[in-house]
Amino acid sequence: MNNILEVMDSHGAQDKITDLSEIQQKEIFRKNNNEIFSTLAKITDSKFYGSRITDEIHKNELFEQNILVEILIAVGISSFFALPSHIHDISILVKLSSDNLIKLVKEHLDDVVYIDDNNYIKYYHSYFGERLVKTQGMLETAPIITEYLKILAPFMNLTNNSKKEFSRLSLGKELMQYRHLYSIFSPDSRINEKMSSQINEIIESIYESVRLQYINNYRFWEQRALCASYNEMHDEAESYARKAVALKRDFLTLTTLGKILLVRAEKEKYSDLFKTLLESDEILFEALENSKYESTYPHSTFFSHFNKIIPNLLNLSPDDISLLNTILNKWILSIDRLVDKNRKEIIKLKNMSILTFEKKMQNS
Repeated sequence: MNNILEVMDSHGAQDKITDLSEIQQKEIFRKNNNEIFSTLAKITDSKFYGSRITDEIHKNELFEQNILVEILIAVGISSFFALPSHIHDISILVKLSSDNLIKLVKEHLDDVVYIDDNNYIKYYHSYFGERLVKTQGMLETAPIITEYLKILAPFMNLTNNSKKEFSRLSLGKELMQYRHLYSIFSPDSRINEKMSSQINEIIESIYESVRLQYINNYRFWEQRALCASYNEMHDEAESYARKAVALKRDFLTLTTLGKILLVRAEKEKYSDLFKTLLESDEILFEALENSKYESTYPHSTFFSHFNKIIPNLLNLSPDDISLLNTILNKWILSIDRLVDKNRKEIIKLKNMSILTFEKKMQNS
């Protein structure tokens, strides 16, 4: 592995992982099932490595057969997360019996994917699975993802899962995430505002389609809240975020609620920004303490939105200014308690917040 890292350095790939420890560098390979080309393609964003994989797979003359493509796309979805797909799940997605699916895979796709001893299908090169899904249109891929989420819903309760089913739990958790769905639907080229809106609308439609299956899943509501917020569905976003917190009050649901309140205040220009800022401060600081200072997410959320809201606060009294100063200092002092010592971005946001606040005081 050390020799591989040296080769990567000679090809410029090391630039992407220079700040990582040796253990973290090797973890990148592990997540890609130790596939060298897949790892190099992801780290370097190089078309060369991706082409090597794609050219190899396209040598299969039966690739153009629709049912085979459907199988590869279904398995490819889980490749985004370096996870396998269970035979039973894929058979439902492509509407084949498990026996017929296994037969097709072994007869026509054995140089592309393989089936392990636990009946999971895996790509030899997970990167190709990702690229294949990326080439499909959103309207073609969305229904597959929707059905996949429905299939995975029963496995989302960890207490009911065996070790063999843990991969399905992991896949469900990953596939549910808003940022992952956005990445799957995003083209490689630059995304304009119209396309971004279309992606968010499709993701929202997926969430609505699987709502009944995930109605008591707090992480589902948290992720749906983020999507609704980006869609500027502010009433829905706040409602979803509060539902997530009601189901489980952890640092992620709390941080998401705090963030959504601040985003809504910025977008709709609340007449009482000050009150919203105070409420969000309490929610985000509870999130920070809930995480036992292991997460920087509450800090980055507070500082980034503090910078945007402070200039828009009007008619502040001396007591208001004093309270804002106390809040800001509380967050600044809490940085030293963070477990994560890599705080460059947090320090940068903190310094911006200080400058923004000082400028506001000068103009008041």
